[in-house]
Amino acid sequence: MATKLRIRVGDVEVEYEGPEAFLNKKLPELIGNVAKVRGTKSEGDKGGSGMGSEGSQTLVAFLGTTNSKSNQKRKFLATAQWLHGQGTKMLRTRNITAALKESQQSRLGNPSDCLNKNIADGLCQKEGQEFFVAPEGRRKLGIDAG
Repeated sequence: MATKLRIRVGDVEVEYEGPEAFLNKKLPELIGNVAKVRGTKSEGDKGGSGMGSEGSQTLVAFLGTTNSKSNQKRKFLATAQWLHGQGTKMLRTRNITAALKESQQSRLGNPSDCLNKNIADGLCQKEGQEFFVAPEGRRKLGIDAG
């Protein structure tokens, strides 16, 4: 049985049609290569902004890398950090929910509560209606806070 797959990351798109067994073996490598191509292009486009590995990964991959798929508060924090890696400096909760929806990830039960808990723990800092991930939040995700 032939399987069809299309992956788009930014302006890089890969389409595959063929045996499922081949895809099962090669999908992780394919996703990694697409992320590398996109990451290289992003660094050039953004003038080497000093972003971490989150700038070259899909949100799904970044959530997995940071072990943030099951805990709501951590998932919120990781998504915020991933968005920062994509170039978004200041965030609102709607940015988090939109990114999760676009990546076809399960929604957060109460995003505002997740933000408030991350702020209370010193992992995020709020300025007016917006927030950002604090260095302690980056450390909590296992990212060098530099």
